[in-house]
Amino acid sequence: MAEQLDRGIELWVAKGTAWRFEHARPPGPCTLVELASQALDMVRTPVKTYWLDRVDNLDPSDVADITAQMPGMSEVASTFFQRVVEANRRRVLDDC
Repeated sequence: MAEQLDRGIELWVAKGTAWRFEHARPPGPCTLVELASQALDMVRTPVKTYWLDRVDNLDPSDVADITAQMPGMSEVASTFFQRVVEANRRRVLDDC
């Protein structure tokens, strides 16, 4: 069950596009991770390293602590949010 859920989240986050930014039609807007990669390619290496290190050092327990402080957030919503953050963290580290 957890594997199915994780696969569903991976598919869902992959749909995120940067449609508010300039893009050609077709092919249409790039993904949010592609946009992040393009942005990181525009900065000096120390800046890119800084941001990728920040993403790499993002601790899931810190994300859980933050969601625990959100009034009215259900456990289901909190778990979903945490898994979305972790999926996007992996995508950024893999693709950037």
